[in-house]
Amino acid sequence: MDRWLKTIAANVKPRTLETYSSDCNAIRSAIGGMKLDRITGATIESMCATLAEGRSSKTIHNYYIRAQQILDAAVREKLIPASPALAAIPPRYESAPTRILGPGQPSRAAQAAKQPAKRKWDMLKDNDDDHEMWSLMFDLAFETGMRQGERFALTTKALTTKDGVHGIQIRWELQRIAPKARIPNWLRSRHLTGQYWLVQPKSKHGERFIPLSNQTWLRLWALAGRRQCKPDQLIFTRHGQPLTNSVELRRWKRALQDAELPYVTMRSARHFFATHLAETGAPEDARKAMMGHAKITTTAGYTHWTPETLAALAGKARAAVVSLN
Repeated sequence: MDRWLKTIAANVKPRTLETYSSDCNAIRSAIGGMKLDRITGATIESMCATLAEGRSSKTIHNYYIRAQQILDAAVREKLIPASPALAAIPPRYESAPTRILGPGQPSRAAQAAKQPAKRKWDMLKDNDDDHEMWSLMFDLAFETGMRQGERFALTTKALTTKDGVHGIQIRWELQRIAPKARIPNWLRSRHLTGQYWLVQPKSKHGERFIPLSNQTWLRLWALAGRRQCKPDQLIFTRHGQPLTNSVELRRWKRALQDAELPYVTMRSARHFFATHLAETGAPEDARKAMMGHAKITTTAGYTHWTPETLAALAGKARAAVVSLN
């Protein structure tokens, strides 16, 4: 496993390597002491069963894939004649369905973030400018479907106008990288502060232009102006520092609570945007372009058709049948 990690280190992003290292540590706890030529398909299956306790089915499937990659590398290096993972039955996994908010509900959450309910003890200790920032952040998430790292990486330099259309040119995402991690020379990156870096998006399709409403455009510039942001400085910060998932999550949970809305993940904002983009009748290539996907099948996984929408579409189809008669 150490040999495999060292081999792939130059070809993957630091955060990806960190994830793979974590997977290897889990695998190591189950079969790390075994010799390669003693591992069988049954060994892999037993490993997955052992590690399954307290972990999601998707995580266990990732461990299986990682073991398969490591053993395939061992075959290429002629350490073993064949990969025992080929004889193992892959663990079954099913992703939990993503719940999304209904029409109009995201704006209620954003408004609640701007004017949170009074609390006897407010552990977050945000001021009015912070409340406006979080309200804008949540509106932006649902209006654009941007990934979290892309929103956190937003600078005024990314606010552009093309053919008279205001929008965001996405070129970066914010990542927290361990101090000793090696940044590959092929990875476009820029150090911000401490462990925070701006790195190129997940794929080349992530570099895209997303139109904005005039209201959101003006609010972004107003926030940047109040904070006197330079072109390469982050617009969204807390105490001058880049944002993190846990910081956003606490504000998001509180906004949903204050708005009396059911809990949904912040990631569901991408699903919300993809769904309503599809409901407008947007072409497939436009939908995947705005989502930053390479394939429409990926975008389809973010699209949730409601019974009402399907009924309306089916009604149009039936109307066409009647008109032919």
